[in-house]
Amino acid sequence: MARSALFVSLTAIMGALAIALSLARIQVPYPLLPFLKVDFAEIPSFIAYFLLGPLSGACCAALHWLGMVLRSGNPVNPTFKLLAVLSNLLGFWAGEKVGKGAWASIALGAVSRVAVMTVVNLLVFAVLAPGYLELTKALLRGLGLSFSTDAEALAWALLLIGVFNAIHAAVSGVPALLVARAVKRRIPQLRP
Repeated sequence: MARSALFVSLTAIMGALAIALSLARIQVPYPLLPFLKVDFAEIPSFIAYFLLGPLSGACCAALHWLGMVLRSGNPVNPTFKLLAVLSNLLGFWAGEKVGKGAWASIALGAVSRVAVMTVVNLLVFAVLAPGYLELTKALLRGLGLSFSTDAEALAWALLLIGVFNAIHAAVSGVPALLVARAVKRRIPQLRP
């Protein structure tokens, strides 16, 4: 099979799998902030990245985004998901460029995701939808956290969301790397 046909086929299959996983709603709520959910629909984008590179992973994530937007009619949540996945992929790529191995790529993917999504969430809470901070403050109080200002509540929220993003990066990245390694051992065309 020609490399370009393999790229298109595998990327499309991984994109379709990501959409199917989203439709199946296989998710685990983050207990500290239950409006956040670890979903396994990111794994196909990460597998595509580890098998065929950054363009395949990004295209898969874009297909997943499109499927979610068409299903919901609302681009907001799918766009947050896309930003999280793309920032994670960017960290994977940076890890490869510094040449420290696959596990360093996983770690840099998590760092990149946390950094980018912290900025995105800061914009949401401070500018785009400040009402979400009130909801989040109620959840934080329910956790027994104390704060006296909105800035302290925002700091707690960003910290807990950062922990969520680090967990999500690992939960999606580690299985994707292991699957991609197993597939590469069995399909010679995928070896570099």
